[in-house]
Amino acid sequence: MKPVLSSDAVLNGLIDFSKPYVRVSLRVPFTIKEGVVVDVETTGLPMEVYDRELGRMVLKRNKVHMVSLGFLERNLLYVYGLWNPQKWRVFERVCRNLLKGKKPLYAYSCSFEECFLGFKGNWIECLEYGIGYSDWNDEYYQYRKSLRQAAYDYGLKDSFYDVDGRDVPKLWKRFVNHGNFKCLWKIIYHNMADVFRLGWIVWRKENRDVDKR
Repeated sequence: MKPVLSSDAVLNGLIDFSKPYVRVSLRVPFTIKEGVVVDVETTGLPMEVYDRELGRMVLKRNKVHMVSLGFLERNLLYVYGLWNPQKWRVFERVCRNLLKGKKPLYAYSCSFEECFLGFKGNWIECLEYGIGYSDWNDEYYQYRKSLRQAAYDYGLKDSFYDVDGRDVPKLWKRFVNHGNFKCLWKIIYHNMADVFRLGWIVWRKENRDVDKR
C-alpha cells in the first residue's frame, strides 16, 4: 500500500510524484580527492549464511530491501530516499545506476553495501582506517554544523538530530503504515549524517597520508 503523505512533504516541494524517491543534497565543507563514499539504509539486516564455494560466511538479503542511498562525491553529498514502497525494485535500480562506473567506493562495512548494490571488487573498507569515534574532536563537530543547517534549509527544524541505525526499520514501517513523512525524513537525515561522518574520515585519512610523506 502506498502511504498517504502528510502535507509538510508536499508543501516543502520534496516530492516529485513522477519518481518513487525524493532527493536531498548538501555541499560539505571538505573535499575528498577520489572515489565515492557510500552508505545505504534498509528495511532490516541481511542473513549471514555459509557459502560452500567461497568457503566463508556471506550476506544474503532474505526479503530485505533498500530505503535510502547516500553518497558523497568530491564535496557534494546526495541522499535518495524511497517514498513509494511499491517501487522499491525501481528505486534500487536507480541507485545502482547512480554509482555505476564509479570507484573506489568507500563504506563502513563493504559486505553490507555490496550485498545491496553489487560492484564486487570496487569497495574500500573504512573500518580498517584506524580513525574512529574516539578520534573525532572539535574539528569534526565544527564541520557537522552544516548538517543541522541542511535540516533547517529543508524546513524540518525538529529533525536535525540523528537517530540510531537500528531505528531505521521501525521508522520505515511507521512511514509505510501511517504516511508520516517525518519518519522518512529521519531516515534520510540519518543516512546523510552517516555519509558525512564517513566522508570526513576518508578526507582526514587522505590528508594524514599526505602529511606523512
